[in-house]
Amino acid sequence: MLRLIQQHPDMELLASFSASEAAANWFALHRNADLLFMDVELNGQSGINLFRALPYKPDVIFTTAHEDFAYTAFELGAIDYLKKPITQERFARAMERLKTARGNAQPAAQEMLEVQTLFLKEGRSFIRLRLCDVLFFEASRDYIKVVTTEKSHMILMTMSSMMEKLDPEIFLRVGKSYIVNKQKVMGLDNGMLLIDQHRITVSRKLKKTVKASLGIA
Repeated sequence: MLRLIQQHPDMELLASFSASEAAANWFALHRNADLLFMDVELNGQSGINLFRALPYKPDVIFTTAHEDFAYTAFELGAIDYLKKPITQERFARAMERLKTARGNAQPAAQEMLEVQTLFLKEGRSFIRLRLCDVLFFEASRDYIKVVTTEKSHMILMTMSSMMEKLDPEIFLRVGKSYIVNKQKVMGLDNGMLLIDQHRITVSRKLKKTVKASLGIA
């Protein structure tokens, strides 16, 4: 499988595991994988049950030496079900299925976010802010620092007023000083959210709420 993945330069391998416990621990801390190759059996444990228990569900392609679990795999929304030994041609067909699936179905929340904008006053002028570009909002005295994928802006507004303008399904208050875009969160490490190159402190009081909202076990 690793050899087949390496033949596709557009794919970046983030991690590889031979045991379900190690995989579960990795997914508890990271949310940046968008494709998972999952063996139906991992050292005698069920890969299907592991996938069911994951805190979030990337696209998945199941691999196995058996055909017994194909129906279950597709019930779980699998892109494909590859029977070993996996040939280069069969792997390529699975990649085509993946492209087709992603081209035909875009997550509703992301689709809505891409068209949502806010007009906010920065200094003496107004800026048009695309919410899909926002990483997080940070309180800075009487201002809010809006950090996007490209730059940052300073807006005269309270955090409560900003939160009223945002979709709570997408933006999450994680403390007195931060509102984060949930779709930009890559992981949680030692009480801090990982967003791009930033580490955002989560309030102790909100830790359980934040983890539940992000689907982190």
